[in-house]
Formats: sequence, structure tokens, C-alpha cells
Amino acid sequence: DIQFLQRRQAILHEAALICIELAYNNSLADILDEQIVHVRHTAEATQKSFEAGHTSIIENSQMQLMLIDMQSEIDDNAIERIRLQKELTRLNGNKDIKYSTRIEEIPLIADADISKSVEIKEASQNIALANANMAVKRSERLPHFSVGYVSERSGENSLQGFSIAMSIPICENKGTTKAAQAMIKAAELEENETQLRIKNLLESEILRFKSKCNACEKIKKAIDEFTIESTCKALENNEISIDEYIQDIESYFNMRKKYIEALRSTAECAENINAIGR
Repeated sequence: DIQFLQRRQAILHEAALICIELAYNNSLADILDEQIVHVRHTAEATQKSFEAGHTSIIENSQMQLMLIDMQSEIDDNAIERIRLQKELTRLNGNKDIKYSTRIEEIPLIADADISKSVEIKEASQNIALANANMAVKRSERLPHFSVGYVSERSGENSLQGFSIAMSIPICENKGTTKAAQAMIKAAELEENETQLRIKNLLESEILRFKSKCNACEKIKKAIDEFTIESTCKALENNEISIDEYIQDIESYFNMRKKYIEALRSTAECAENINAIGR
């Protein structure tokens, strides 16, 4: 049943996208938890420096505001993860489901067989229905036979017997036959158009997927080249200022956030490809 397949595909696709979004937020939670440790450490150091008279009230206030913003971002992330968990539970027949996967753990595999596409199956079904309709219209043009029993009485004479009649359609079904032929042609054109459209969509999505994979690799390489330990040690040895430390730490965690955003985008692209042939 095409409607059942369409509904099934829609539910699976929605669930997959929610899982990707939840996995992204799980990874983001890990990054935020790690980042706030550094922000707290810096805020405490700034407060001590302020109390000692080495830091201005503006610098100290900015650091405290940064800490507040970080905590607010963590709270927003927690609320979003709860919402996504509830959405998964709804799609799972209201049965509780826990999803703790991180976005880095989702396999980036994109593979689709367009012959399994529900849209193409529907177009093929329309051709079958059009051919069946054509067969009906052709049968209506064949001669029709009718058999009956006759009994007549006229005066003293009585007549009994069977009657056989035949009717031959001449032109009353010609129009409907042509219409049925037109329906077949339209269904075939629709199937060809659907196949071409899905093929073009698949090709463009695959190119987009490869491009996103390359972007992920480049961001990951940039992160690997950054050593946060050396930045922390440089601050402890007074080799860099607190402002420089904050900028370096922000850059590092922003790169990590960019990386999981790129992974999320790539996973969504892969899911769009896989959904075509699901």
C-alpha cells in the first residue's frame, strides 16, 4: 500500500532527523561542560586580580557576565535535549526511549537505491492502474450477448423457447478508449519525470554530502593542531595575558562547536539521501 509506505517513510525520516539533532545537542553539552570549567577558572582568577587591584571593575564584570552567559547556554541545551527526547518518545508509540549517542558516533554513510523510492513506486502503480482501465474500456467494445426464455400465448397457440441477442457497440466507447490511452501516456510521462527528478536530486545531494565530509575533515585537522594545554600552561607562567587566554580558549571551543555543527549538517545530508531509497 503506497499510502502506508509514504507514512512509514515520513515517520522514519522524522525520527532519524530528531536523533541527529539530539546527538548534536548531546555533543554540545559535553563541550559546554568542558568550556565552563575554563571560564570559571578564568573568572576566579580575574576576581582575585580585581580584589588585589590589578584588574579593572569593567574587566572583572565582563568575565562574570561571560560565566552567566555560559551557564544560560548550558541550561538552554538541557531544555532542548529534554524536548527532543519527548519527540522520540512520541514517535516510539509513547514508549520511553533514551538516546545518548553523540554526533561523532553517527556513521556518515549515504546510500540510496532509487528503485525503492516510494514516489517511483507510486508512479509505476499509476501506470498499472491506467493499463487496467484501458483493458476495461476495450472489453466494453466487444459484442455483448444476452440469453433469455420466451413464452407467448396467442389464442389456442402457445409458443415457448429461448432467445439469443447480440449487441455490437459501434462508436459509443471510442472516446473513452482514447481517454484511457491518454491516461496511460500521461502516467508513463509522469514516471519518467519522477525518475529523472529523483536522480538529479540524488546526484546533487551526493555532491553536497562529499563537500560536507571534506569540510568536517578540515575542521577536525585544525582542532587537532590546537593544544589547549599549552595555552593553559602559558597563562600559568604569565607568558600571556588573561585577555589573550580568553581569546584562545574561545577560539578553541568555537572550532569544536563548528565541527559538531558540520557533522550534524553532514549527517542530515546523508539521511536525506538514505531516505530516498528507504
